[in-house]
Amino acid sequence: MKKTALVLSGGGSRGAYQVGVWQALRELGIPIHLVAGTSVGAINGAAVSQGAFSEATDLWRNLDTTGVFDFSRVFQKGGASYTDLKKVLQSHLREESIRASAIDYGLVTVEIDKKDGFEAKYLWREDIPQGQLVDYILASASCFPAVTPYEIDGESFIDGGYRDNLPIGMALDRGADTIIAVNLNAVGMVREEDVRRTRDEGKELMVIESSWDLGNFLIFDQSYASYLMRLGYLDGLKAFGAYEGARYTFIRGEMDRRTLSTAEEAGEIFGLDPQLIYSKSIFLGRLAEQIRKLRQTNPAFKGLLELKGLRKDLRDLRKLGKAGSLSGLRQMQGIHQDICNIRAQLLIAKASAVVPSEARILRFLEKEGLL
Repeated sequence: MKKTALVLSGGGSRGAYQVGVWQALRELGIPIHLVAGTSVGAINGAAVSQGAFSEATDLWRNLDTTGVFDFSRVFQKGGASYTDLKKVLQSHLREESIRASAIDYGLVTVEIDKKDGFEAKYLWREDIPQGQLVDYILASASCFPAVTPYEIDGESFIDGGYRDNLPIGMALDRGADTIIAVNLNAVGMVREEDVRRTRDEGKELMVIESSWDLGNFLIFDQSYASYLMRLGYLDGLKAFGAYEGARYTFIRGEMDRRTLSTAEEAGEIFGLDPQLIYSKSIFLGRLAEQIRKLRQTNPAFKGLLELKGLRKDLRDLRKLGKAGSLSGLRQMQGIHQDICNIRAQLLIAKASAVVPSEARILRFLEKEGLL
């Protein structure tokens, strides 16, 4: 029988997205024979091995930042420490169930060795001493320097992402034929040699990741976790062909691929909800509604449309965004939305015709009778 592995990256509070993908896999009947994870992926991976889907969703819908981190002695300790997270995990994860599960389980952490420096530790459940499974999960998730190293039997450990944030190699070493990797695009090392190895060995690799910025990985919020789970769920369904789209989710066959890409960019500019499943008519209707609302407003920046060089600035901003240089800025509240607002007003004023990439969106909106 062929083995299917689920590989889960680190990414802190973004980990709620992985639970959404897991929901999609469950509903699609995709079998999971082994799971390997780093950091928050180790937490979610333990839940997958245990088969504790309801416990995992309950965990994410009740976590908040103060319940995860203790920032009261950051300067004395050199970083935050975990508060009651160990107790929370022990109440949701049952070590004996994970050890006895038909779904194999492994994790990555990094040991701080005074002589050898940072040494990656690839541990399967049989490598972890009895009674210490949750400790090693927390060791895998100790995102130094934001969080102090985790101590186990006098040894210090930090986040596994420092050496392998997406442990595809673990799945290959365990004999996986198909690997479903859920990447949260957080800070950490992704071993490209393992990605190449999947091709060299003729294995199937499917990487599922969001087209949206998943937010600050250190801030835990219950309502935002529900949002991330929904995005992960929809992306999981799309990965296996149940729906189409990247940023948004469409019923299959509603639009050709080129039109779909342009429509999605228009949807982002005009602030459509990525949590919904759209038919073409509903999507266009929501776009029309947003355009009507913007036309009725008199935004403070409307005068900017006449300023010389604004369209060049917009073009440069979009180039930076594609290159990833805006990834940090997008985490600053309002920056990305301001850019979308300016783009929306340029489109409504039909001032985008001189920017080729924007003109493509303008032609789409005109063709559909929205402008």
